[in-house]
Amino acid sequence: MASRIALITCLNCVIPTFYLWAYEVSPEMVDDFYELYGPEGAWVALFRRAPGYLDTELIVDRNQPSRFVTIDRWESKEAFDSFRTEFGTDFDQLDRLGEELIERETMLGEFGLTGGTEKTGQNKS
Repeated sequence: MASRIALITCLNCVIPTFYLWAYEVSPEMVDDFYELYGPEGAWVALFRRAPGYLDTELIVDRNQPSRFVTIDRWESKEAFDSFRTEFGTDFDQLDRLGEELIERETMLGEFGLTGGTEKTGQNKS
């Protein structure tokens, strides 16, 4: 409970934005996928060039070792949008490299923490 209270009351805290992607990789391409998407891979190297990038997690399905999820954490949606604008060409080049390795790619969504300020589960109609 204390961490939730700290999150709600901290006025100068960074409330990050998370981008989650799921990947199904050709089994023979898993090593290449790690090189591109892993913690020292080309994507992380590109992200590190941008202000507002925090970190990336690469997690693997324990039952299907060719299924992955990436969690990219940014200081804000605006930081990510600025990155996409400034590094769009480099982003597209890496994306094309990944297409050779990946059988299916799905954006799971753009997520944020609910620090008590966002309403959830409400219909906007």
